[in-house]
Amino acid sequence: MLDEIVYKIDRWYYILGLVLLGMAYSNNFNFFTFITGAFLLAFAHAFDDRKIRGVFYLLVSLFSYFPFYTNFLICFWLFLIIYVLIVFYPFIKRTPISAFYKGYGYSLLFFLPFTSITIEAFTFYIMLGFIGTISEIFHEATHWKNDKKEGRFTTAHWLGIRISQKTREKWKILLFSFGLILFFILVVR
Repeated sequence: MLDEIVYKIDRWYYILGLVLLGMAYSNNFNFFTFITGAFLLAFAHAFDDRKIRGVFYLLVSLFSYFPFYTNFLICFWLFLIIYVLIVFYPFIKRTPISAFYKGYGYSLLFFLPFTSITIEAFTFYIMLGFIGTISEIFHEATHWKNDKKEGRFTTAHWLGIRISQKTREKWKILLFSFGLILFFILVVR
């Protein structure tokens, strides 16, 4: 039912943890920021699959975020960067930088709740992007054969890494646990 409203949510819901980490880091908890993150992810997946309802997700993400955001300049640049990354992804996903692109691209969701960005927050983003890149390499390594059939030469192909779905699941649990620990550390501080 929820997957009918928010496109492919069952495939990316855990990425919303980046928005939660941003909320905890910036101490700016806002329900609309979380909704914006969800609809940005739905837009990205619908756009990649060439679904017309992606336009709806784009509009919802814009209108759910802008009225509640206090620093328009940061908001404008963040959205511009995210949308440019989404538009170029269909081309990038066939290249050896695909995992870095998605790892650091998705990690931009961390900045959604921010009203100003510090060097410390940017450093934290670099760490999140690195973790996201590792996760994406494992994702690509699981889909090695399918990507090869589709003509993709991904980061996993370039590195020569293949893993089973079972191994990927173990890494997802490990990375999810690490994310939870980070979240609680940030909330407590």
